[in-house]
Amino acid sequence: MSVNDIVLTKVPNRVLNRSPKGLKARCKTLKVGQALPVKTLGWAANLKTQLNEATCHKYEYWTEPQISAHKYRQLNDMQRRSIKVFIGRIA
Repeated sequence: MSVNDIVLTKVPNRVLNRSPKGLKARCKTLKVGQALPVKTLGWAANLKTQLNEATCHKYEYWTEPQISAHKYRQLNDMQRRSIKVFIGRIA
């Protein structure tokens, strides 16, 4: 079998235009100064570590309103839902 025997097909537009669905993939497309919401502080911390190791960019996470990780852990689920967590590219 040679390369000439393989039938070529065109890649459908729905596949070419597919946007990344995972949060890590979407974070990699961020420009400096852009941020995405994250569900929990623990998820943001893990994602920050993975992105900083995998890319040459610098990522950081924060909460609105500002709260320490220690205080965040002491909150119950209902209180945690009122805290918004973000991860963004800073460099």
